[in-house]
This record gives sequence, C-alpha cells and structure tokens, in this order.
Amino acid sequence: MKRAGDLPVMILTNELDVTADRVVHALAERSVPVERLNIEAATSHSTQSWNSSDSARVAYRSVWWRQFVPHFGPEWRCRDLFEADTVLIQRRQWAAWLSTIPAPPANWMNSLWAARRCENKVEQIRIAGQCGLLVPATCVTNDAAIAAEFERTHGHCVVKALSSGYWELSDQSFVFTTRLDEAILEGSGWFEQPITVQVEIEDGLEVRVVQVGEQTFAIATPRTATDWRTAHKPTWTPIDVPAEVRLGARRFMAEFGLSYAAFDFIVDKSGMWWFLEANQAGEWGFVERAIGGGIADAVARFLAFGEIA
Repeated sequence: MKRAGDLPVMILTNELDVTADRVVHALAERSVPVERLNIEAATSHSTQSWNSSDSARVAYRSVWWRQFVPHFGPEWRCRDLFEADTVLIQRRQWAAWLSTIPAPPANWMNSLWAARRCENKVEQIRIAGQCGLLVPATCVTNDAAIAAEFERTHGHCVVKALSSGYWELSDQSFVFTTRLDEAILEGSGWFEQPITVQVEIEDGLEVRVVQVGEQTFAIATPRTATDWRTAHKPTWTPIDVPAEVRLGARRFMAEFGLSYAAFDFIVDKSGMWWFLEANQAGEWGFVERAIGGGIADAVARFLAFGEIA
C-alpha cells in the first residue's frame, strides 16, 4: 500500500484550464505527484475509483474538482438529437462517478456535497445574511407582474439566472446579469423558468474576493457595466477587504464546509460591501495576475498537505 506522501493529487478539469496549470507547476515544485484528468480525454482514460472488494482503497491524497463537465462544443451544433442525448447520458454518469472517489480520507477542495449545496444561489443569500454580509433585496419568480411590483417597491433591479448557465449549443456565451427594463418585463419568456430579480447597486466598484482557507486575496474595478464580464477590458487593482467582510466570508465558507470560494461583491459609493454570490470553483487567474501571485501557492499547499491557513 502506498504511503499518503506517495499518493498523487487528482485534478479534474478540462484542456483549456490554464489556472490549473499554475497549480500543477506549484505542486511539481514541491515534488508532489499529480494526476490530471481532462474531461475531453476522460472517455479514453482508464479509471477505477471504487471496487466493492477493496472499498477502503485510497487512490489520491487530495482531489480538486475544477471544471469537469462533459460539454457540447461547436462540433455538436449540426448533429442529431440521438447524439446529443448520448452526451447528456455520459454527463450524468461522470457526475455520479465523482461520488465514488472516497472523501474522506481523500482531501477534497471542495468536498463534493458542499460544492453542490453552494451551487444553490438562494441558499447562498440565506447563509450570507446569517453570516453578517449585506445582501441586496432579492426575489425569485417566473411572473412579470411580480417582478414589476418588486421593482416599484425597491427601485431599479437586475435579472439573472437562478443557476449558472450558458448557451451551450450556440456560442457558449454565459447568461449574463441584465438590467430589468420594459423590454424584459413585456417579453414572452416569463413563466418558462424562474429567475432572480435583485435590487441593482448602480455605482461603485466590482470586487472579486478569493478565499483559500483563512487567506484572502481581493481585486476591484470601477463598475461600468451591469455585469463586469461584459465590460470592455476592465482594469483590476488590489483592494483591502474590511475585517467584518473577511469574517463574514470565512463564516460563509464554514457554514457550507468550503475550503475555497470566489466571492463577488459590489462596493457602493458610501463604502458598503454588498454580497452578490460565491462560486466554489470560481476563476482566480486574473486575480493572481493583478496581485502578483500567491493563490496558486495557497491552493497547492492545501492539495499537498491539507493546510488551509
């Protein structure tokens, strides 16, 4: 049986994940073996995570579940529905396969069940408020009349997806946050699915806070678009996070059982920090570039030794 120090770190991601490359490099500097499984190669890669006659086997010292979801690339746009169904079935099997990797004793960043719970945006808002973070007034509805009344009561609002989504079979663009206006209120999409309606914090700074255990890394950019991902070349600079916000973020992570999260805040003109959401697998490469490093090392240290401070 291998000793824990000889076991590899498993990184589950995709071929384009350059952020994972930084962690692989940091682990190599520590002489920690790494097994990286990209979803594009998964169907030709031999895996055995569980065997009923050897269910106590530990194959990895730690697991980092990054971006391991079978997807529809551009090559699928002209294929028939049977082939699309095949990919959907494969996706469900790989999603179930994740739960066959024992945890514990394998150390996960983040644990599978904590990560899935954190994908619930409404649960995030509930927990954020309980942890002392400020949350804009929010409602979830599929009714335009309710959305309109909510805006009349609270002021200008935005609409955003209740669960992360992107146009997978067309241009693979994300579903971005959009200002609630007459065109949306009078559109035909209501009742097709519930959406999030939230009071808009119109001016100030967009802030990305990356939390790795007790370590906090944060950058900010002036708010020039309803969704900063649609802004033209945002300029990010380091920002200090107030002690009460750092404490709230750590409490949030403890409530969800997370060791890593990327938080999005808006700081309004008066200096109030408003929680928007937290992504348990959120991007941090652009954060590290703006602050000059540190995140890859923190993630690698956790994966190698289980250290989160």
